[in-house]
Amino acid sequence: MFYRRQRLYTDHNRPASENFIDVLPKKLTFRKKLHPKVFLHNITDGWCHTIFNEVDIIPFDEAYPKYIYDFMQTPIEQERVSKEEFGNIMFEQMKKIIRETWNPRKFNILPHSSGFDSRLLMLAMNRLGYSPFIFESHGEHEHFKRAMEYFDKNYYIITYDPSKPKSAHEYCFDFKNAWKSANGYTGYPLNQWYWPIDLLQKNQYIPSSDDSIQSYTGYGANETNTAMFYKPKCRNSNNGKYKWAHPVGQYFSWHYLHQLSGFAMKGEWIHPFYNLEWLQKFVRYSKGHIERIKPGFSMSRVILEIVAPELAELHKMVTSEVKKAGYFTASKKIMNQAISDYQNSWYGKKYPFQPTNAITYTNWWGHWQTASLCEYLLENGYKIKQLV
Repeated sequence: MFYRRQRLYTDHNRPASENFIDVLPKKLTFRKKLHPKVFLHNITDGWCHTIFNEVDIIPFDEAYPKYIYDFMQTPIEQERVSKEEFGNIMFEQMKKIIRETWNPRKFNILPHSSGFDSRLLMLAMNRLGYSPFIFESHGEHEHFKRAMEYFDKNYYIITYDPSKPKSAHEYCFDFKNAWKSANGYTGYPLNQWYWPIDLLQKNQYIPSSDDSIQSYTGYGANETNTAMFYKPKCRNSNNGKYKWAHPVGQYFSWHYLHQLSGFAMKGEWIHPFYNLEWLQKFVRYSKGHIERIKPGFSMSRVILEIVAPELAELHKMVTSEVKKAGYFTASKKIMNQAISDYQNSWYGKKYPFQPTNAITYTNWWGHWQTASLCEYLLENGYKIKQLV
C-alpha cells in the first residue's frame, strides 16, 4: 500500500479526478480572489480552491481511503537498533517493494540523479538482477556518471548538452503542451516526471505508449526524512478531524497542497519511499541514525553506508551546486519564446505579467502555464469568463 502523491479535483457534479482537465465544465469563470501562494511552493493554510470558481480541490481529510488515515493515526513505537540492523532492515524492505511492484511486461525506467535515493533504488534493482533503462535530466551528469561506474553501467541517457546548462531544459518549455505537464497549472515549469519521458519517447529510446512504461522515483525520501525532525506545520483542511500519531502522517497533510502534488506523471510511476510498510519501519527503527542527516538528504545515505559503503562515499550534488552551474536559469532563447508565446496568447493579452528567467516556483511560470491551459480550452469549445 502506498500514499498517493496526487491531489484530487472536483466540480461538485462529476466524480473527483487526479486530472484537472477531467472535471472542468464547459463554462468557466476565473476566481477573482486567488490565494497569494497559488503558484508558489506550498499552501499550508488549507485553501482548497483553484483558478476557476467552478472547480475545487477535494480537502485532504476526504481525499484518501481509510487505510491512509489509519496509518497516520496509529502510533508507531520506536525501537532502538544498531546502525547495521537499521541499514539491513530498510534495504531488505526496499528490495521487497521493488520485487513486488516490478512489472516485467512493461519497459522499466529509473531516472537517476547524483543522489543517494536513486543510488539506493539502483542498488536494490541490481541485487535483484533487474536492469532498468537509466537517464539523468537535471544537471548532475558528472557525479551521476561516477555512480554508473560503480554499477558498471555504460548505457544510459543524459537528456541535455552539459556544455549549455541554460538550455538544458529547453524541451520543457513547449507552450502548446505546458498545461499537460502542469496538469492544468502550477508555478514550476520543470516536471521531471513528464518532460524527460516525453522527450525519450519522441526520440524513440523508449516505447511511445504511456501504458507500456513503468518508472521508479526517489521522490519523497528527503521530505519524509526531514519531516521526522522539522515537523511541517500546516492545517491543510484537517480541521481537527484527525490527530496525527507521528510526523510522517503530518507530512502527508502538508504535502497534499504542495505544487508538486499537482503535477501530471507520464506513464506509471512507482514511489517506493511512499510505501506504508517502508515508512512504518523508518519511523520505528530510525531513531539515533538519521538525526544527523541535514535537510535535502535522506535515510538512503545511512542505509548505503551499511550495504554499499563505497557507493555512499560518492558526492551528491545539492541544489545550490546545480543552480550555480546554470541549470536553474533559462536561456535567452527559452525566455524570448516563452515571452512571445505568453504575450500572443488570449490570457497574456488580458493579463500582462513580468517574466523571470529563474527556473523555480514563481507567479510568472504559473501565469505562463495558465495561459497555455486557456489556449487549449478555448480551442476545444470551453468558454472562459475573464476577470473584470
